[in-house]
Amino acid sequence: MASKAAREEEFLSQFNVMKCDMPDELKQKAFDVTKEAMDNNTTEKDIATAIKQAFDKVDEGLSTWHCIVGKHFAVSITHAAKYIIFFTVRTHTVLLFKSED
Repeated sequence: MASKAAREEEFLSQFNVMKCDMPDELKQKAFDVTKEAMDNNTTEKDIATAIKQAFDKVDEGLSTWHCIVGKHFAVSITHAAKYIIFFTVRTHTVLLFKSED
């Protein structure tokens, strides 16, 4: 049986980042929160909600984060500088960004 660290490394190798403009610690948080959300939820809506709620807590309600999880979509958005990540994991695409207030 694979160790927890090996399973974690295998999961992280599944991430394909297409665009990232955020600090490394937030990028890692995005990966960790996404893994937890995908482990605990089955629908794309629930995965996106879990990710959004986790990131809304980062700024303690001072900003608004948005999260879209799906299988086939592209985007063109305005976002706050340094606060966007767009990636695929498993069969899903995730867009997470903080909007300008």
